[in-house]
Amino acid sequence: YPDDRDHFVRWLEQHGEGRANSFVRRTTYGAYLNDLLKDAAFSSGERLQLLRREAVSVVPQTHGMTVHWSDGDATRCDRVVLALG
Repeated sequence: YPDDRDHFVRWLEQHGEGRANSFVRRTTYGAYLNDLLKDAAFSSGERLQLLRREAVSVVPQTHGMTVHWSDGDATRCDRVVLALG
């Protein structure tokens, strides 16, 4: 949030995870990002979906992409974000 530089610090304080000068573990930052994504998914209606599945391929299409999952399913998408570890 470029217009709200203290957003993360407030989140840390609200969750008892630290203050402005605290060292923050990677898992804590991941929890912060997860909260942001949940809020974004909720406020977007069905435009944003968070999926925790094993993707085996992402195939570009003329309009969008198709993600193929390890269970044999496939999902057509406008955009894909691979959030790896």
